[in-house]
Amino acid sequence: FRSVQYVKASSELGVIGGLSLTGSIEQVKADEEELYGTIGTVLSTFIGDIATELYVTSIDDVNAYELVSSYAVNLFGIDSIVSVTTEEGGQYTADIAVGTDLDITEHFVIAVGVEYGQSFEYDTDYTYTLATIGVQTTLDHLTVFANLNYLNNDLNTAQGTDGEWESTSDFGVALNF
Repeated sequence: FRSVQYVKASSELGVIGGLSLTGSIEQVKADEEELYGTIGTVLSTFIGDIATELYVTSIDDVNAYELVSSYAVNLFGIDSIVSVTTEEGGQYTADIAVGTDLDITEHFVIAVGVEYGQSFEYDTDYTYTLATIGVQTTLDHLTVFANLNYLNNDLNTAQGTDGEWESTSDFGVALNF
């Protein structure tokens, strides 16, 4: 069992019609000092949301930049997102994710999802599958959540784990205002 502490703040500011500016900052306390930030824009249309964001990552004072473009749509209660991430050295990934929230009660939700992705132009390209299930309860502006994540990727196979699924869990509290 390994504990990692993090804090995150994010905001979305409507500008004109369906256009919004988004931003976030996240600090992670783990083996290394990690700081993540995003700034971007989202255009909400009747056929889904089109977004572009710039991600800045700083780990032990080494900075990296990524440009992420995505299209999100909700069809029949299932959220779907297709995204492409481009990094500084010309590497990129393409991902597709689907998921849904099962509203058990007004204040209790079970969320399930699966994501598949592939990298291109890396020294060692990989594919991955990520499955998640989570529960959350919300009262006023306070949300308490717990997630269980299962990851299987080609990099695990290359490291001799024969494509076994690895699990992680997240627990936390979120204040929304």
